[in-house]
Amino acid sequence: RGRVPQSRDAEAAAMEGFMSTATSSGESVLGDIPARIAAIDAEVQQSFSSTPADYRTQLQAAGDVAKASNGKLLEATANVHTLLMDAVDDFRSLELWLTFRVPAISDGNNFGVEVQDHVIAKLDAFKAKSLTDAESLAAYTLARATAREKFGSSESVEKTRSASTEKKEEGGKAAKDDATTKEETVEKKVEKLPMDDVVAHVVELDVKHYCACRAALHEVAKRYIQAHLLVNNNKDKCMNPRGDSSSGGRTFTMY
Repeated sequence: RGRVPQSRDAEAAAMEGFMSTATSSGESVLGDIPARIAAIDAEVQQSFSSTPADYRTQLQAAGDVAKASNGKLLEATANVHTLLMDAVDDFRSLELWLTFRVPAISDGNNFGVEVQDHVIAKLDAFKAKSLTDAESLAAYTLARATAREKFGSSESVEKTRSASTEKKEEGGKAAKDDATTKEETVEKKVEKLPMDDVVAHVVELDVKHYCACRAALHEVAKRYIQAHLLVNNNKDKCMNPRGDSSSGGRTFTMY
């Protein structure tokens, strides 16, 4: 309602424009996959090269893990999130590119179409899993903050009150009803250190998240490799599933 009607030629031209953009983006992503894998490997080497056991030992040696945030791990987590979201966009671009190549429904000669459908479905699954991995990273900060808030170190204030009485003397004798009382309150901050079990719990939360980030990077690299092989090894059927003498993809014409 209220939509300005377009001519069929205009609609077809618009869809052809979308297809051209999707094709350019998909081809670019396919060519960039080796660089994406190299960037993931570089992040693994920079931030996650230690074994879980070695990383646990490093945290235990630091001694103050329950008193402050793990800044290095948070920074690495942000990098992992960026790489995962880049993968989501890349798999979406590849999926859209191939979707534009889906031919009209036909009664026969559908083997190539089935191959094309399989590749598109795999790309959609890669996209969904990468998004799930990215969203799951937020659980770490909540779990760690909860542990520190409930069981971690804290500061309390101790108040000490003292009173003293002073009497005025007249002629060497204390005057009656002339005594004054002074009260003094002293405040002192006392730090409550976390229990050993709490420190160990926070260490294990860090190690668990460290392993999750590392695994997510390995998995998304594997998805990139699979996507590259799927598309390249089946490119003829993905681009031209029925082997037509035409372009093989959808042509947006109304005639």
